[in-house]
Amino acid sequence: MDDAEKLVQMMIRCGLATGHGDTIDDLIFELEKQIKNTSHAFSDALKEIEQLRLANLDLQVWFDYVTTECDRLQAEVLKLQEELNGLRLSYEVVVDALKEK
Repeated sequence: MDDAEKLVQMMIRCGLATGHGDTIDDLIFELEKQIKNTSHAFSDALKEIEQLRLANLDLQVWFDYVTTECDRLQAEVLKLQEELNGLRLSYEVVVDALKEK
């Protein structure tokens, strides 16, 4: 098996196209082209991943803020419900007292 044939088999195993690969120079040219394209694709993917990571951090900050505010508002609602229940009891006491008169 000559070097060109070995290179063809390696490229095929790696899922790379061999092009018209009549000579080892053609195969090397095709391999270099695919490596460059893959490098650009990885570079673009890494940039997109970094942008998504930053967006995720922003979302986490907002989620934490909203969760804290939600907890605070729920506590306030419970407090107001307790006050309302107290006012209802006071109202009922006054109404009952007026009925007795």
